[in-house]
Amino acid sequence: MKQMMENGITVLFVSHDIGAVKSVCSRGVLLEHGRMVMEGTASEVVEEYNNQQLAGGAPVQRQSGDASSVTA
Repeated sequence: MKQMMENGITVLFVSHDIGAVKSVCSRGVLLEHGRMVMEGTASEVVEEYNNQQLAGGAPVQRQSGDASSVTA
């Protein structure tokens, strides 16, 4: 998959494996019940996902670039 991306092919990678998302993706989208709640770098989205899990799963709507802030 990384070789495909290195050759300029866009890959849509859907996963619940946070380590794989951070390893494979440069950008990410966080979905909650089918709605986008955040878009940003893979690291930003994974951080938000982890924060939500610690807070009991409450989504926070943020966009990349927000001061407070999984697409490959």
